[in-house]
Amino acid sequence: MISSVSTTALYNAYSTDIGGGRTLSSVSTLAEGKKPESISNESPTTIVNFSREALNALEKDKSSRAVDQILRDHGKEVYENTIKNLQEYPENLASRLSDKSLSEKELTDIQNALTEREMNAFMKYARQDPPDMKMFFEKYVEYLDTLSPEELLSQRYVGQRPVAVRHYEHFAREQGEVPNDLSSAQHPITYLFELLKEVDFKIEDQNNFMKQYEEKVSSMVNREGNENLKSVSDEATGKLTNLFSIIQAAREGDKASFESLQSLAQTVEPEKRT
Repeated sequence: MISSVSTTALYNAYSTDIGGGRTLSSVSTLAEGKKPESISNESPTTIVNFSREALNALEKDKSSRAVDQILRDHGKEVYENTIKNLQEYPENLASRLSDKSLSEKELTDIQNALTEREMNAFMKYARQDPPDMKMFFEKYVEYLDTLSPEELLSQRYVGQRPVAVRHYEHFAREQGEVPNDLSSAQHPITYLFELLKEVDFKIEDQNNFMKQYEEKVSSMVNREGNENLKSVSDEATGKLTNLFSIIQAAREGDKASFESLQSLAQTVEPEKRT
């Protein structure tokens, strides 16, 4: 009876049949308790190679599934931690204006610094002759998109963005132009964080993600006065491309890449800037 033969004997007989050319009748002979007429003296190299390939395939599949699990559970953290150091906000001046513990001189210094910052960013367009109010409001929106979430909630800026967008659209049409779409963030890194909120990390679509980002950012960097944004965008693109390489290597079973991915999956508290 076949049940009287050990599993090992059957496996060895079948493996030898694959690698050494024995027929299935050899298995039958073993099952009946008979001694085979001849045993191949061929080297078991083929068997070893086959087993190693099978193990490698299993390990690769295991690694790929582990990476997919990380991206499903912590994809947002992985992407945000990759680019978080690019998110640098200017000093939160507006919020400090409401600090009652500051002296009058300190408050005056803060107000002057804030006025200078705003002048360089957008106020200058209202002061030129004639004033360019379309550019004023467009650059105001862009300026707001560079501020920290805390500063945007200050009395000076809270609720200002949608109002500025409406004014920009009004003056653009008044000049006979089709307004740019300012509904999403007008800074490469801020927009990238916005875009990550819309990504379904259960479905890997890196190419589409990058295409959507690059198409949007190209319209930003090509606008007047935004030349400095290209270097920021290029750095973000480089970091994301490197991340995709890490993900692919981790799927292939590279332990160092998998550990890097695990590290990126950890939730990190954002830096607070004042």
